[in-house]
Amino acid sequence: AYDAADARIDVRQSEKLVVLRIGQDTANTTQGSVKLSSAPQNIGGRTFVPLRSLAELFGYRVEWQAATRTVSISSDTGPVRP
Repeated sequence: AYDAADARIDVRQSEKLVVLRIGQDTANTTQGSVKLSSAPQNIGGRTFVPLRSLAELFGYRVEWQAATRTVSISSDTGPVRP
């Protein structure tokens, strides 16, 4: 969920909540405050978040596949599907 007036992004998966704010490089989670690799940004009316940081906060593995120049996100049950 995105609250433009508060520049706040809430991401929830099951019982875990991560709260991000545009321009701030820390996230608030159910376990406390966590430093992000970069701050979320609003560019051209779109909001961009640091994918690696967000995925790892939810317990996923993130790997760079240099040969194909792609990012692989997976969990213990296999690749994450959209």
